[in-house]
Amino acid sequence: MVVWLDGEPAEATATELHANFRPASGNGSVALSRLINNQPQVIDYLNYDQMSPGRSFGRYPDGRNGKVQPFDYPSPGATNNALSRPVTLWINEWMAANTRTLANPVGGKFDDWFELYNLGSNAVDLTGFRLTTVLTNMTKFIIPTGKVIPSGGFLLVWADSSASANNTNRSELHVNFKLNKDGEAIGLIAPDGTLIDAVTFGLQSNDVSQGRWPDGSGGGLYSFSRPTPGFSNVLPTSRYAPVLMPIGDKSVTLGSPLSFIVSATDADLPAQVLTFSLGANAPPGAGIDPAGGLFAWTPTATQGAGVYSITVRVTDNGSPALSDEETLQVAVTNPAGLQITGATISSPGVITLNWQTEPGKTYQVQFKNDLNELVWQDAGDPTTNYPSAAFTDTTGTASVRFYRIIGF
Repeated sequence: MVVWLDGEPAEATATELHANFRPASGNGSVALSRLINNQPQVIDYLNYDQMSPGRSFGRYPDGRNGKVQPFDYPSPGATNNALSRPVTLWINEWMAANTRTLANPVGGKFDDWFELYNLGSNAVDLTGFRLTTVLTNMTKFIIPTGKVIPSGGFLLVWADSSASANNTNRSELHVNFKLNKDGEAIGLIAPDGTLIDAVTFGLQSNDVSQGRWPDGSGGGLYSFSRPTPGFSNVLPTSRYAPVLMPIGDKSVTLGSPLSFIVSATDADLPAQVLTFSLGANAPPGAGIDPAGGLFAWTPTATQGAGVYSITVRVTDNGSPALSDEETLQVAVTNPAGLQITGATISSPGVITLNWQTEPGKTYQVQFKNDLNELVWQDAGDPTTNYPSAAFTDTTGTASVRFYRIIGF
């Protein structure tokens, strides 16, 4: 028989009963009684304290001897269904030796704590779930109404033996037990008694947490020197910084290419990915292959001669990322003497000379038709063009002509 507890007794019919009261939300009592000699006699009653939206509360198995519990699948007018909805929850991180890491918001002490993580795609109402440190005692602590973990969310649980501190205005959960620094277990059990997750840990170190990485992973357990209660776990995968092989200072002539291979080692196992880069002081045009470490740069005439500081860096992909760097000095010098970069005969008796120039200098092309002549003759006017210059000469009737370019 189904009775509607809606406070609408006027809606009752011979086949559909409506009570003249509404039950309190969250917790309360419902009783079935009868009058005998005008005195009420209680036939049965039920106290409930784990009601949450979308759930019902009752006995399983059906009848007086059934255990009272919340139901994820309400079944009005039918046999009660005690199965819990499938969830993907993990005991994700814990600290059983908290001496200074995180203070309990209730009382301010550094109590034990652990966190639950919802890897699933739906929020999970934890009402009626159980927590324990003794896996054979699955009812050590029953989570009260009001604790919901959103998808991808965390719930911080204080193992402070202060369950009375729980209320719907607090985001954290407080349980009626503590954790043992010397090692024990933590279990999470669904309302139907299904073991959702359990961990067993050994001797713990002060202010070092232990847990899963990545979050919600069923693989090995890791120790975290940087605990993250209520947040995603971070595993320091870098124990060693990479080491650059010595590079040393370099030199190059202006306009000539400079290239060399940078190499590095990293002692971390498994091997990490190393990435090469240049510092902000690298001159324009300089670059390095991030994977192979090939450095290349051709200093231009615009950049000019001088000594350039260039920082070369290698970084691993660990967490946190570690790096090593070296700053080398690259000496860029002017070419030894004037460099003629081209001599082109475009037609019989017509020749064009090309050469590199330096800023602030004047150049004059001169010629001889015979090297035995005493004097070099100027060909055309002086030029101050920069960074290069060109001169075209017509040899006329001369079958041979010698040229030189002087700078001053």
